[in-house]
Amino acid sequence: MHSACTPFLEIYRATLYHVTNPPYCLTIRLDGRRHPGLDRLLGRHGARRAVFITAWNPWSRAAGLAANRRAQARLRARLREAPGLRVLRGFGAWPEAPEKGEESLLALGLDAEAGAALGRAFRQNAVVVLRRGAPAALLCLR
Repeated sequence: MHSACTPFLEIYRATLYHVTNPPYCLTIRLDGRRHPGLDRLLGRHGARRAVFITAWNPWSRAAGLAANRRAQARLRARLREAPGLRVLRGFGAWPEAPEKGEESLLALGLDAEAGAALGRAFRQNAVVVLRRGAPAALLCLR
C-alpha cells in the first residue's frame, strides 16, 4: 500500500532519533532491536510508551527556520498541556546530513493514537512510536 511515507521510508528508517535532554541522552533507531536505555528511561518515569514527534517541515517539505521553530513551540505547548506526560527535547538527524536535522520531542506516556492525532495536526507524515520492551516503530499517518 502506497502512503505519503513511502518516498521517505529510507530516510525515516536511517534517521537517528536523539534524546538530548540531560541527564537523558540516548539515540533511538528504527532497526528492529529493543533499546534498553529507552526502557530504563520509560521505567524511571513510570511510562510504558512514548512518541518521538516533531512539527518541523510539514509533509516533509522544507520550511524556514522561523516557521519550524514557531510550529515546534506550538507542539511543545500542546504536549505540556496534556496531563501525565513528561516531555524531553530531541533531535532527528539523518546520518548523511546531520546538519539538516529537526528539533523533536519525546513525549513519555503518550500513546500511539494520541501521537498520531498530534502528528496529523502538525502535518507530519509519520511519528516514531515507542513501547517498553519493544523495538521503535514508524507509524505512517497518511
